[in-house]
Amino acid sequence: TMKREQPSSRDASPTVRLVDDALDNGNVEVMFQPVVRHEGARLVAVGAEALVRLRTADGVVISPGDFLPALGSGPTARALDASARRHSIEQVAAWRSSGSVPSTCRMAVNAGVASILDPTLADTLATELDRCGVDPSSLLVEIPETVENVDACVIESLRGAGVLLAIDD
Repeated sequence: TMKREQPSSRDASPTVRLVDDALDNGNVEVMFQPVVRHEGARLVAVGAEALVRLRTADGVVISPGDFLPALGSGPTARALDASARRHSIEQVAAWRSSGSVPSTCRMAVNAGVASILDPTLADTLATELDRCGVDPSSLLVEIPETVENVDACVIESLRGAGVLLAIDD
């Protein structure tokens, strides 16, 4: 079972190996797209959406469309999601503590197929949010519309943890 679920690096596709290497070498980057609201003539930051990218050793940035489809729901996909969520929660905490964003700022993070099917997702998020001192209602978990058969227990546990949910795309 372990061999089926966690292929060795020699069995993994070049794309999976690329993402594994990026995770191992700190070359996963999370960029933040601002979410703003008009208040009269000015724009007010109300949140951000986390966007994952890979950076190769020679500095080339690889967009998610070039690597996410190859990951499926395996361990590399779970590790990438976890890394991006952790970084995003830490970032919103840092922005708040520096006064860069209001306390109502929300961070939107994607939960890929591997993550949204994980029954421990809510507990993991609650632990990260607590560690960083971020209120759960500050996190918007976006579930891709392509995810099928999401366990209702996972959705209920996320709601119970106090995070917000949205369908992505």
